[in-house]
Amino acid sequence: MKHSLHAVEKTEHGRAGSMFAVVHDPGSLWRACREISDFLALRHRRSGDPFCEPLMGVWIDPDTTPQATARLHEEAPPAFGRLGVMTQSISLGAIWTLCCQMGAPACRVSLIDGLIEVSSSNLAAARFVPVFRSDLSSAQIDLEMRQLHQRAPDLVASPVYQDRDTGRIVLPADYAS
Repeated sequence: MKHSLHAVEKTEHGRAGSMFAVVHDPGSLWRACREISDFLALRHRRSGDPFCEPLMGVWIDPDTTPQATARLHEEAPPAFGRLGVMTQSISLGAIWTLCCQMGAPACRVSLIDGLIEVSSSNLAAARFVPVFRSDLSSAQIDLEMRQLHQRAPDLVASPVYQDRDTGRIVLPADYAS
């Protein structure tokens, strides 16, 4: 089955300041992260910037459809307002959507608040995988993980890391399917 990759521009702001991904099929997490990683690496190479844009996290929720994610441009919940303006969403079929934001500094707690707000009322299958850039200190990562666990203890999974120089997501072996 062939999937189409498409981008929807909201504004002419250019590149986003941070990003998050929504994986619509929990069984496709490994595949989605590989494909998103390849896309981010390509995007970074083309940008000419010394460091990649940060990917704040991956929301895994089979009930958050690609269409609902794309509508965040027009119908962003209040929590997303604290994250800046959604400028672009890129999807591969019904497997994953990458959302790009511009404006406010990345805040994973506000992101998870917004994702909870736009998700269905049934969060039993939802998980948030925090993604941290490889150059962050372990103290900063520990602090943010504590904040996330305080906000949504049942939704936060183990973190993964993004290579700051290439944009690639580094997945531990236990994320393999």
